[in-house]
Amino acid sequence: MINVAILLSTYNGDQFLKQQINSILEQSYTNWDLYIRDDSSSDNTVKIIEEYSIRYHNIHFIKDSYRKGACKSFLYLLENINSDYYMFCDQDDIWLPEKIQMSVKKIQQAEAANSNIPILVHTDLKVVDQELTEIYPSFWKYSKLKQQFLSKFNYLGVCNGVTGCTVIINNKAKEVSLPLKKEVPMHDYWIALKVAQMGKIIYINTPTILYRQHSKNEVGAKKTNNAYFILQLKKIKKTINNQLQMYQFLKEIEYGSLLKFYWYKITYTIIRNI
Repeated sequence: MINVAILLSTYNGDQFLKQQINSILEQSYTNWDLYIRDDSSSDNTVKIIEEYSIRYHNIHFIKDSYRKGACKSFLYLLENINSDYYMFCDQDDIWLPEKIQMSVKKIQQAEAANSNIPILVHTDLKVVDQELTEIYPSFWKYSKLKQQFLSKFNYLGVCNGVTGCTVIINNKAKEVSLPLKKEVPMHDYWIALKVAQMGKIIYINTPTILYRQHSKNEVGAKKTNNAYFILQLKKIKKTINNQLQMYQFLKEIEYGSLLKFYWYKITYTIIRNI
């Protein structure tokens, strides 16, 4: 059976970490290994990891004392773990029971149709609150993410539609994502861009995660509606500066001209609101 490496970076996550690990233990697909790297937590996170790594042979505590931040921590795990496929895991969500099985099946189908190229598969999420009460049944609809466009490099460059905790990638995708030679906004965005540029992104409309929203979210879900766009216009100077910073990053990976960037930015904004 194909082995899946689940990569989990933790930081002060003791409040929800046990629930997340338990949801992985309850997966229908069983041939996985969970690799956990802690990013210098000051709460009981390390104690929880140690307890699970002692109890379960396929849960591994990757000890590294340096603080890296979430992006570099996840990419450190990706670089130092070898497997058939790789999935990324946040410390505060709940994985639905068929998540791994569904993802493995989809990426194997994609590889059969597209041999020897980088492939990334990702899924929708169900947005829930701290107590797991549903806020919205589809994160993609909640945030107006049009995945038929965001699977393409040019559109993905102006809007990251890939949520790392839903991702599975193959070894070709790992190869094009490493080594990391520059500062990047986030590991999922970086990997998605490299795969879109050199391989294929495939999406599954079904939610596979309860995407928990709470006060300590690193990123989180933001409802995208008319009020959101009006707010962006009100702080237009900051918005433009952020976009120019993003363009400089994209320019380094040969995205194209600033005119092209704004053309796709405006086009996708219109598409997003149709």
